[in-house]
Amino acid sequence: MADPVKLNLAAINQIMTSPAAQRLVDQEGKRLARAAGADFRYRASPHRWTARGYVEPANARGRRQEAREKRLARAIGSTP
Repeated sequence: MADPVKLNLAAINQIMTSPAAQRLVDQEGKRLARAAGADFRYRASPHRWTARGYVEPANARGRRQEAREKRLARAIGSTP
């Protein structure tokens, strides 16, 4: 049986909340928002334990496009 692995959670949290991690999340989020179209936006929302952000419809037209055409799901598979 292998020895158990002990994770350094403090170091993992430091990496996950670092400015570099947030930059990567922001970069990908902005790319997805552009791929989804003009009616979508990226919103950075750093969390206490991890870098994060959201791509969301920016207006009613974007909400309709997402409901009918699934623009965000299609943007995930798009190439940069």
